[in-house]
Amino acid sequence: LKFAKNTLAKQLGNYRPGQYIFLNVPAVSMFEWHPFSLTSSVYADHDEVAVRVLGNFTRSLSSAAVAAVEQRKQLYVRADGPYGQVPLDATRHASAVFVCGGIGVTPVIGFLRTLFDVDARTEPVLDTDSSVWENMSRADPPATLQHVHVIWAIQKEEHFNWFADVFRVCRAQARKNPNLPHLHISVYVTKLTSSSTLSPPLASGRPSLQPCLDQVLERVNGAPTFVFACGPCDMIKDAWDECVLQQARGRDITFHRETFKL
Repeated sequence: LKFAKNTLAKQLGNYRPGQYIFLNVPAVSMFEWHPFSLTSSVYADHDEVAVRVLGNFTRSLSSAAVAAVEQRKQLYVRADGPYGQVPLDATRHASAVFVCGGIGVTPVIGFLRTLFDVDARTEPVLDTDSSVWENMSRADPPATLQHVHVIWAIQKEEHFNWFADVFRVCRAQARKNPNLPHLHISVYVTKLTSSSTLSPPLASGRPSLQPCLDQVLERVNGAPTFVFACGPCDMIKDAWDECVLQQARGRDITFHRETFKL
C-alpha cells in the first residue's frame, strides 16, 4: 500500500528508517488500527507498507485493495505515525547486521532504500536530531559504516520475489558509489520443493548466526557493530543470545529487536 506521508512529520524531519505506522482502513473496519513497518525510504514522497495475508484483518484488507483496483478506485486509509527509532549510528558503527525472518524483513527494506538512496529526494530533510542519522543517507555518508549484511530466512523460494527488485537496485547503488557501504545479502530457504533451483544469494537451510557474526567482525577488525533482529521469537532469541556471547568476548555489539504483539 502507498499513501501520502504525514506532512508535519516530514517537515520536521521526524522520519527515520525502521519506523512503523498504525493504519486504519474504513472499508474494512472503522475502529481497528494495526501497526505496519514502513518499507519506503525516508526521502520518498510517499509512505509504503507491505502487507502479507496472515489473519482476518489482512485478508479483508487484501480483498478491499483488490476490489479497489478492479473498480479503478482509490482505497481510503488513515495513518497514525510514524513511531519508533532504531539506534543505528552511522558515524559509530562500522557494520550493520540485519537478521530477519519472513515478513520481518519489512523494516530492513526501509533501511536499505534510505541508505542506498533508492528513492529520489525532492527536498532536503530538516536535521532536527542530534543523533547524526541524517549523515547515513546523504550523498557522501561517513566512511565509518563499511558493511551492511542482510540475513533473511524465508519458508519458500518465491518469497524472495517480494523484495528482489529492491535488493537488486541497492546492490547496483553500492557498486556504483564507492562512498556507500558494501552490501552483503544472504537468503535462506527453509522449505524446499523438488523443483527448487537455488542460486546466490539464496541457499537452503537456516542461518547459523555465530559464523555469520564472526565473519562480520573479522571484516571490520572487531570495530563496533550494530545487530538488528525482526522475525519469529526463536530467531530473535538466538540473535540476542549470540550477541550476548560476542559481548562476553569483548566485542563491541549493539543489539536491537523489533516485535509486534497486539
